[in-house]
Amino acid sequence: METNTTPNLIERFNQWLTESVMIKLFSIGILILILMIPASWIESLIRERQVRAADVMNEVSEKWSGGQTLSGPVLVIPFTKVEILKRWDNGKQMEDVIETKHKAFFLPENFNVTGKVKPQVLHRGIFDVAVYESEIAMEAKFLPPDFSSWNIPDEQVQWNEAVLVNGISDLRGINADPVIESGARKLHAEPSSNIGIDINQIINHSKNDDKHLEEVNVPPGNGIVVPLNWKSREDFIDQFAIILSLKGSESIYFIPVGKSSQVNLSGPWSSPSFEGKLLPADRTVDHTGFSAKWKILSFNRPFSQQWIDREQSLNGAEFGVRLLIHADQY
Repeated sequence: METNTTPNLIERFNQWLTESVMIKLFSIGILILILMIPASWIESLIRERQVRAADVMNEVSEKWSGGQTLSGPVLVIPFTKVEILKRWDNGKQMEDVIETKHKAFFLPENFNVTGKVKPQVLHRGIFDVAVYESEIAMEAKFLPPDFSSWNIPDEQVQWNEAVLVNGISDLRGINADPVIESGARKLHAEPSSNIGIDINQIINHSKNDDKHLEEVNVPPGNGIVVPLNWKSREDFIDQFAIILSLKGSESIYFIPVGKSSQVNLSGPWSSPSFEGKLLPADRTVDHTGFSAKWKILSFNRPFSQQWIDREQSLNGAEFGVRLLIHADQY
């Protein structure tokens, strides 16, 4: 004879625990919350290491040299503007002559650059920083300065104060005296923290939480100033050659100042990142290194060939290369 036994309260509760969908979902939720604790610890550690890596990059840049942005040569010629203001005084017409001094800026017709980058990796603890030494050869050809569009006669142009300026974002990176030649003449350069031109410097934030490139304006612009020692328009020479030996960290950028600009850059680094406003027309990247060529026309940039004083800046057309490190920890 069979007897039916009714499960007691404990057995029914155990059966409910094993079969209840709500209990299973609740258990899964508890496990997820528990697993999120070590995950948050790992994420916090990664974030801390990212910030530390950025700090190490800044420390090395302060001692070696930061990323470089080169503007190329710009011709600067001061002039005097004469204005005659008429006024009435006691029924008589009087004339006041007002003279103001200004600077005219002229960009080259052709601008060619050949650069070779020699990278190396510096170590600070568990962090690696890509730095480089470089040899940059620039050639520029100018048209004769034209002041007629501003109605300025040659008599009001201070040819004896004409200079050639070349923007270099971090002067600490200059390894050797710049070599500047114009025709058969060798010219001497002086460093300056105010070349009179505003230039953007591109800063990398890829190691921080917000991964992006930021353009930082660094007015009035670091660089070198080259006195030309002209006496009149007849002394004008249209061609200049500049050789720079520069150190930098992680990146090197150029500004296409020529009406027609061509930049050739190469180096033994297998993981370059071509960045900025314009990408190279030709590039080759393999395990031995990279080579890239940019061809830029004046139509591709947002500034004109000549201007007065602070009418414009050389911003909006920067391009170059960033040296990425393989298998970065973070």
